[in-house]
Amino acid sequence: MKNNWPTKKLGEVTEIYSGGTPRRSNPDYWGNDVPWLTMEDVNKGLEVVGTAQYISNNGLQNSNAHLIPAGSVNLSCTASIGNVTISRIPLATNQQFNSFHPKEGTNLISEYLAYRLMFDKAKIKALGGSTTFQFISKNAISNFEIPIPPESVQKQIVERMNKIAETQKLNDELIQKADELFQSLLHKG
Repeated sequence: MKNNWPTKKLGEVTEIYSGGTPRRSNPDYWGNDVPWLTMEDVNKGLEVVGTAQYISNNGLQNSNAHLIPAGSVNLSCTASIGNVTISRIPLATNQQFNSFHPKEGTNLISEYLAYRLMFDKAKIKALGGSTTFQFISKNAISNFEIPIPPESVQKQIVERMNKIAETQKLNDELIQKADELFQSLLHKG
């Protein structure tokens, strides 16, 4: 089904933040002030409500890291390209991420953007080229275009995708329980 939704570059509809890492050799740059997103946190689900590591405010001020507003969408742009999360808290990220916060007046919903980026993962990966170590620059991703449907349609898409994600999670849990049962029956016999 073809739609007539306008497409926009991510740089037109979002504020884009790059990540950074404070010097590890300076203990004053590390602490409990600012949640700091790394790939370690990505495999814990779509929504980020906490991180395994924290940097200090001093580390934030003395590195390329930025404090990213809650509701931002984080996209891994090196190594494991295309992993997506949504920050539910203000945080900073390491340099493996670019983060996108919808600009005022764009009617772009963060959750729609997250699902859209997941859908476009192969296209996003292609931006990194075919080198041994893939990397997507901030400039390349800011020029990446996505369709922007009306807000009501974005909400419908998010609602359906959330239902699919919940069903997948329940399915995974059932498979795991069935596997555990099978393993226990094998060991009984």
